[in-house]
Amino acid sequence: MKRIKFIVLVVAAFFAATTSSFAQTYTISPSDTVIVNSIFGIEEELVISQINNTAGTIQIKYQKIMADVPSLWEAVLCDNQNCFPLLPLSGTMNVLAGHSGYLSVHCTAYTNPGTAVIRYAIWDANTPNSKDTLTFIMNVST
Repeated sequence: MKRIKFIVLVVAAFFAATTSSFAQTYTISPSDTVIVNSIFGIEEELVISQINNTAGTIQIKYQKIMADVPSLWEAVLCDNQNCFPLLPLSGTMNVLAGHSGYLSVHCTAYTNPGTAVIRYAIWDANTPNSKDTLTFIMNVST
């Protein structure tokens, strides 16, 4: 009986240790998908924040999964440290303890109606196997 209790305690301790070591270091806000309906000529900013849940600085990496942007539209990406003239393939940003990082897509439809869909994978550099997908969608109709 003591041996069974010991085995159960060892297994429980193992699961508790592995669960806490893979805990997410950031929280996504407002959600992993942002959708906006817009009109021609208006620049929309679609923002998804990553709130640091740790007591230290985390390094968040991101990589473009796909970007389907109608012709004659403009789409650029900013993170909490840089704005890029286009949608970069990848990047890295540091997020201080108690602060938020973010990815924001600035999108403008100049002439034709349509839908832009842009997706980025994000993850903490220390836990590259735990990735999230952020999706930015902008709809413009006539």
